Amino acid sequence: MKVREATPGDILVARGKVVRQYHSNFSPEELATLRESGFSTGFLMPAWVGDPPLDFDGPCERDSNRTTTLLYVGPVRLRDMVGGLKKYHIFLDGGNRIGLEGYEFRHLELA
Repeated sequence: MKVREATPGDILVARGKVVRQYHSNFSPEELATLRESGFSTGFLMPAWVGDPPLDFDGPCERDSNRTTTLLYVGPVRLRDMVGGLKKYHIFLDGGNRIGLEGYEFRHLELA
């Protein structure tokens, strides 16, 4: 899916992916900008990373069918750059406001 195909209020799914928050390597100023904006930055990663099955003996397919559902709130432009970006796309994930970059839309599809 592409960013232009989504509209605020859409329910999107990421198959085989989960949302992880990311705050590492941000300066105190960037963290302050995020606090003021009311969201956390994140990214989509394969669902099985960090949680391999106990009987792991090859490629991990355990959670490849896992579906993460997100509500698209819309884009937001920050006054200062955070992580090299000024524009993030806000999603609700379990009540948390998560800002993803536009490239993450390649993992999303309409529900």
